[in-house]
Amino acid sequence: MLSLDRPARVLYVDSYDGVDRAAAAFDPADVDVTYETDPDRALDLVETNRFECAVLGPEPAGGSGIAMLVATREVSDVPVVLLGGETPGPTTAFDAGADEYARPPTDEDTAAALAARIVNLVGRRRAERTATTERARSAALVADEGEFRDLAERLDQVVWIRDPDGAFRYANAAFESTWGVSDETLRDDPSLFERRIHPADRPDAAGFEAGVHEYRVQQADGPVRWLRDHVREVETDEGCRVVGVAEDVTARQRLSRDLEANVEALGRLYEISSNPDLEFEEKAPRLLAVGCDLLDLSFGALMRIEDGSQRVVAAHGTGVEAGLETPLSRAYCRRTIDSDSLLGIRDAPAEGMAGDPAYDEWGFACYLGGKVLVDDELYGTVCFGSEEPRDEPFTAAERSVVELLVQWVSHELTQRTVQERLRRRNERLDDFASVVSHDLRNPLNVVSGRVEMALDASEDPAVVDHLEMATGGIERMEDLIADLLALARHDTSIEPTSVAIADVARGAWQTVPTGDATLTLRDGLGQVQADPPRLRQLFENLFRNAVEHGSTGPDPQARRDAVERSSTSPASQARQDAINHASPPDPEPTDGGNDPGPTTLTDGGSGPRVVVGPLDGGGFYVEDDGPGLPREESVFASGVTTAADGTGLGLAIVKQVAEAHGWSVRAGEAPTGGARFEFAF
Repeated sequence: MLSLDRPARVLYVDSYDGVDRAAAAFDPADVDVTYETDPDRALDLVETNRFECAVLGPEPAGGSGIAMLVATREVSDVPVVLLGGETPGPTTAFDAGADEYARPPTDEDTAAALAARIVNLVGRRRAERTATTERARSAALVADEGEFRDLAERLDQVVWIRDPDGAFRYANAAFESTWGVSDETLRDDPSLFERRIHPADRPDAAGFEAGVHEYRVQQADGPVRWLRDHVREVETDEGCRVVGVAEDVTARQRLSRDLEANVEALGRLYEISSNPDLEFEEKAPRLLAVGCDLLDLSFGALMRIEDGSQRVVAAHGTGVEAGLETPLSRAYCRRTIDSDSLLGIRDAPAEGMAGDPAYDEWGFACYLGGKVLVDDELYGTVCFGSEEPRDEPFTAAERSVVELLVQWVSHELTQRTVQERLRRRNERLDDFASVVSHDLRNPLNVVSGRVEMALDASEDPAVVDHLEMATGGIERMEDLIADLLALARHDTSIEPTSVAIADVARGAWQTVPTGDATLTLRDGLGQVQADPPRLRQLFENLFRNAVEHGSTGPDPQARRDAVERSSTSPASQARQDAINHASPPDPEPTDGGNDPGPTTLTDGGSGPRVVVGPLDGGGFYVEDDGPGLPREESVFASGVTTAADGTGLGLAIVKQVAEAHGWSVRAGEAPTGGARFEFAF
């Protein structure tokens, strides 16, 4: 694709759907597109000679692409790209005067391909025009002004000639269409040249000094046009002449202004949306105000659509106010929610919508809106409108800002829905935790006290055995309650500080009944930003899981029995305290000093072996040499356990702690065949 110094000025004529698809896909950096659906208005635009290319869709409103092509060729030689499918076909298109033939764009890729063909076509025409302009400038250097004028009449650029004293000698047809002043009238009243120039631009433009001048021209009842005028003095046989050759740069100036406006709008959107001191109800009207300013429309609104009606949730401008409710059947939003892209209406009466119930109800001649989805379900729309029609269709840049605003509203409302859902869930968990803590623990404490009293009073070995087994069951219930409370009362907020991973692991190992298990801490564990009590809780549950599921000794059942017996000892209370973060003291925050190096902790050396080591790329792992993990189950789900005395909640707690820190956790198989858990920062 050729590279242009400015976007190609394109007139795109097609049906409403075709225009919407193109507007959503074209890149404004390549093509500056004016969209039109009415063939008659399109022909009027073609005759203004403002466009460098016309793209004609297969079925513009009330007509056909081939008929539009024939009509275009009768009034202009502008390059034309005809879009079509099986009909009318390339041969018919080229016979009718098309310069290119292509399929209508359906997505970003096909739109980019079409834009490339447009750019190449415009680039070639610009090169031809530049060569023609240079010939015109060269002709101005010759004495034969008649030859020069013949050439100038064939140019799209404005050409004028005047004497140094201000008397005009010549102005071509392009001058007349731009200034609204004929050659003859200009000769009679040279002051019309200056009077048509914008007052702010007159000091530079009206001096007629050699050089390049940019200024605005305002016709009496026409639009403002920007011109870039190349002025030079030429010596002829009849004396000195001042010659100007000017090109219309309105599209470039408009694009520049649009870009500045978009940058300003995006900055305001970011400033408002990221303000932590504002609630959504305060942000929404301010964001709608940004959209109204950018689009130059009188109102903006966030609509809630449900049960066949739309209600204004937030609004800015005139014509609407919060709380206003209207049947959906009498609103433009009914069309918006059926569209996959923004719905844009430039001039409702001119587009055949004067009888639409929405126009009767609201009286809005122009409209731009997009649908808002919350959790992938329809919530409503963000829309803008005005009673006055727009002169030009909404640009791709304007649409992109509105699309961004629609996406932000959708995201914000989705987040609020999720937060409300979490709040209700946490309330239920708090209620559950209260029931567990009081209604279960209190009777369990009574049972525990009675059993201890019976143990102290009994001397019958058989009775003592039964009571000790009951004590083990009570303590397993206490473990289960503690784990349930840890799950129910977990908090996603953490208070991180820099701690040595090895120090936290050592502290956790001391709180777990490990029997003859061995812990090895590898070199390089280093520091981590973590909440010390939560990190210690993670290690405690992993170590307990390794010890209770370990099977590498000569008598795994004996080890499990040892763990059960140890639950009647003070270590059981240590385990309970560890879950409640009461002991041992958390490691002091560190300043990132040296890793203490490899360490091995053991109570006998013949039991399960647990290793904590660093991960490449940041993180750590915990692995053991036990029987490994169940392949058929999700190990982090609540209730998953293979130990006879396990609660099945330890690994669920591990996952919660990791996610609260923003770490990813993965369970797999260690080289020894045991379990391996990896935590990546």
